[in-house]
Amino acid sequence: MVSRKSAGNHFVNVVSAIDEGWIEAKYSRNLRRLECTDCQDMNFADCRDIECADRKACAGSTFETSGRFDDFYQVRCLDEESCQGTTFNGIDVVTCLGESSCVSSLADTIFEEVGAVNCSGEGSCVGVVFGRNSKDTEYVTCSGKDSCQFVEAFSVNKMVCAGNQSCRSGKFYGETEALECNGNQACLKADLTGKKKLRCGTSKSCKNLEWK
Repeated sequence: MVSRKSAGNHFVNVVSAIDEGWIEAKYSRNLRRLECTDCQDMNFADCRDIECADRKACAGSTFETSGRFDDFYQVRCLDEESCQGTTFNGIDVVTCLGESSCVSSLADTIFEEVGAVNCSGEGSCVGVVFGRNSKDTEYVTCSGKDSCQFVEAFSVNKMVCAGNQSCRSGKFYGETEALECNGNQACLKADLTGKKKLRCGTSKSCKNLEWK
């Protein structure tokens, strides 16, 4: 189901949203995957498989699940800034593959109760917020260069910073349980608070890290 943020909670099915010109998208051949080219500033509810395939294709949108259906939900952000300023709530897997694909300029890219987040594109998750409302994100992997710089991780079960300077200047708060800094200068100047498991893969991985 889809609604325009400007129209409140008036939801229609995806086919109607395409026919009405609310979004520019098409279904894959098996009718499971929705490929979005212009789906900005929309609310998507209980959509199982979405690809945001063009620049800013899904910018400013919200992807959420109601909990009514026992299904697997995933969103893939493939192009530059394709999911900029987007909210993900209750999604099983989010993949931020494009450069700056899930970037957050005003702490407006938010992950709540997400199973796994893969930030593999360069600068893909810069400045995003994980678990602001204490709704755990299970697992976050920051494998791209500069991928998770300046993040705010309020509630993450495990976060792995594998890319070069991937989590530089990130803030990791008390309810984030485990942090692995494996890449070169992965957690440079990071700020940790509270009790947690910390692993530094090299002598430079945690350079100038502060733990309060």
